[in-house]
Amino acid sequence: SLEVPDNPSDKWLESATVAEYLAYLLYKNGLTASDASLNLGYKSPNILTTILSGRMKLPIERIYDFAHELRADPYLLRNKVFRETCLSAFQANYGIGNR
Repeated sequence: SLEVPDNPSDKWLESATVAEYLAYLLYKNGLTASDASLNLGYKSPNILTTILSGRMKLPIERIYDFAHELRADPYLLRNKVFRETCLSAFQANYGIGNR
């Protein structure tokens, strides 16, 4: 279970991982991961739990759906997902950030 602050600072929001940010949004909006997963149209209520645990990445094509459901800043969520998903791929394939 991820621990999230009741009233996070801007610095925390900026530096939080995707999982931490999603956990905070669930808490803030009084949602369960199961309810949010089903509201997002997933057949399994465990999808968001799988993302929170790190066993699955938030699908890039669903960023804005998640942001809408969780009342999140879509650009902040997109940047977090890209930073965690794409940056490592670019670094591995093109040596970006390895200077």
